[in-house]
Amino acid sequence: MSHTVKHIRQRSPMWVYEKNYAFLVRLMPFLFENDGYVRVCAKHLNAELEITILEQCRYTQTIQIEQVFTQESPHLPGLSLKVRIYHDAQLAEVISYQGRTRMLPKYSYPNKDMFHRDEKRQANYLLNDWLTTMREVDFSHEGEILCPEI
Repeated sequence: MSHTVKHIRQRSPMWVYEKNYAFLVRLMPFLFENDGYVRVCAKHLNAELEITILEQCRYTQTIQIEQVFTQESPHLPGLSLKVRIYHDAQLAEVISYQGRTRMLPKYSYPNKDMFHRDEKRQANYLLNDWLTTMREVDFSHEGEILCPEI
């Protein structure tokens, strides 16, 4: 997944963080309307989605997004993202991807873990692509709620 299209390179480097925040506000308003901890589960076609608020502070939130496919396959693992949401700056940033934490902004290449040179930015692009897909799938209306809010 490489986002090197010319018009994207001309944007501000923060565009993906801003767009992720805007998508989250539209797709998951319950994250912003609730003062406490929430866990929402939904099922749509062959995937189960679970969103959990892990940390709630005055200006930030940390959420866990997990999507698991009901038909397991070693070639199609589930998705696990931990996202920090900055309400004052209106940004959303991936801080953990598939259990990997502390992603550096730049990596030398090649490296022992075979990360992309810009692994952190790629994880945020992935969140952006995933949120775009969720907008089209619309778990909230077509999905079945599996677990109640806490």
